[in-house]
Amino acid sequence: MKFHTILKIFGLMFFIAMAVGARYQYLATQKDELAFQPVGRMIDVGGYKLHMIDSQVGSQAVIVDADMGKNTLDWCLVQPELAKYARVITYDRAGYAWSDVSSLPRTCENIVEELHTLLHRAQVPAPYILVGDGFGTMNMQLFACRYPDEVAALILVDSAMQDVPVWQKYSALLYLVDGANYCGLIRIAHMIPAIEKCLKNRIAAYPQYLQNIYTTLILTTKYVHTMVQESLCRLRSNGASCDLATSVMIKRLPSDQSQQMIDAVQEVIQRL
Repeated sequence: MKFHTILKIFGLMFFIAMAVGARYQYLATQKDELAFQPVGRMIDVGGYKLHMIDSQVGSQAVIVDADMGKNTLDWCLVQPELAKYARVITYDRAGYAWSDVSSLPRTCENIVEELHTLLHRAQVPAPYILVGDGFGTMNMQLFACRYPDEVAALILVDSAMQDVPVWQKYSALLYLVDGANYCGLIRIAHMIPAIEKCLKNRIAAYPQYLQNIYTTLILTTKYVHTMVQESLCRLRSNGASCDLATSVMIKRLPSDQSQQMIDAVQEVIQRL
């Protein structure tokens, strides 16, 4: 058999495998998105809806924006503790968890406008204490620059973002990850015992029913695609720089330790 014939056979087999994987990912995503209803509220922000969890009790609103690849469920242990001191709102950026996909690029500018619209349409009164974790610190700083009169304080967690995964630093790798996502390879990879165990260990403290929801939501096509798109936008822009108003209180934390964040919010509320 000639070499080019062998190549054609392998090429055909590869194409068939990718097509089967893509179909598998599509059907699995459809099933996953119907499996669990939103645990919070869905708010229309202009033709698409964002998911938010609102503790609803308290006069001071604390708005939390998660790191890249995280969602509202990642705050399931922190939000009840923060809610003892304030009205706490966590939300899923467009494309994550229950939030709809947005047609707008995943830039900090667009994310901030979506959050601002969300808060106003959900009738959450300003001024806000903004809490940003990792990538969320960029969004919250820009929010404070654009709407200084609506911000009382900023709490920035791990704002240096020194621990960015290697695959998020190179656009070629990001496109490969997204391609693997659409072909079902990311979902299949999570069946590998070592990867499955790593995820389970990270969310082990979450209530069991939330663990089940979490592992389902993060493997949907839109979830991984959104994470890739945010990474690409960050590479291209290097963030959105601005000058913060001197009236905005700023507190920086070195890592996402839950108790440090809770203590910081409590301290800021006492100082306001």
